[in-house]
Amino acid sequence: MKTFNFKLQMASLIPEFIFQFLLNGNIDQDSITCVELEDLGDALKGAKDPSLKEIKKFLALDNEPGGEKEEPECEDGCEHEHGHSHEDGPKTVEETLDDVDAELEEVDSDYYHRYTPAELKYLFDKVIDNIDRIYDLYLDYAAVNLTLTINFRMTGGLDTNLVVEFLGHGMKVDDIEDSFYVPVKNAMVSDDIAVRIYFYCDAERTADYEKVFKDIADVMNVKHEGKYNSGTH
Repeated sequence: MKTFNFKLQMASLIPEFIFQFLLNGNIDQDSITCVELEDLGDALKGAKDPSLKEIKKFLALDNEPGGEKEEPECEDGCEHEHGHSHEDGPKTVEETLDDVDAELEEVDSDYYHRYTPAELKYLFDKVIDNIDRIYDLYLDYAAVNLTLTINFRMTGGLDTNLVVEFLGHGMKVDDIEDSFYVPVKNAMVSDDIAVRIYFYCDAERTADYEKVFKDIADVMNVKHEGKYNSGTH
């Protein structure tokens, strides 16, 4: 495990770190996802705690899912998607592949929601502010540590992810290989729960990751109460 070239003074600064890191020009803004927020949403569905109302609303948990969209009835000769009609005869291979691509794009949109750096900052602020309640609900739901993984692409086609793992109640912590650990001086987010934050990387391109990480870290300033954390560089 290598060390990311920036040190945080306290775990409460993680949302601001995420915001500044992802907003950097080396990050493809259209590639940012966090699939595990779907699991977090499922874990919070039954929660009645008023303090969780805002995060539930953001994750669209307060809205009842709508009914299935009905397809319009179609008589012979009416047009279908891509301008194809019954009168045209069977679809070509190209038309069928176009339909498959369209369906995959719809699935991608539904299950791999893209997030902005500001949205993720907001979400992680809410999670950390309510970590004791959220952690217990998630542990009851999944029986594992609450771990949120932000996936994205950097300059040079480097695919990676930023992992924020909350550690509590004596849950086992695994060693992470092929990663860059972000040092946090005070890693406690509550009296009982700590956090660790790290990036996965392709071991064969470690030098490339180090260069991009350094470029990002060199312009970061995580502000808190009028003071700046200048990092370790």
